[in-house]
Amino acid sequence: MTPADLPSWKYRRRATFMVLYFGGFVLLYVLLSSDDRQVLDTVVLAVSGLMGAALSVYTGASAYQDVRLSRYQRDPYAYGPSTEEPYDPRF
Repeated sequence: MTPADLPSWKYRRRATFMVLYFGGFVLLYVLLSSDDRQVLDTVVLAVSGLMGAALSVYTGASAYQDVRLSRYQRDPYAYGPSTEEPYDPRF
């Protein structure tokens, strides 16, 4: 399999970085503003959860895809016959 055949992570990477940039912007806004402390604490907690979830999904999907690709690059029936369709790099 050549690198051109592998699925592109361009859009997933772009979405993850946009979430991280948004979270960083919100955290900077919270640090520079001094309005209501309880509301800002809630915002920081929610944004940090969002950023953590985005990173978790990005790395989890990457690990899943690596395992799936390595399984089909070797012998697709090394672990017995599979009921799944073989990996199609277009998807």
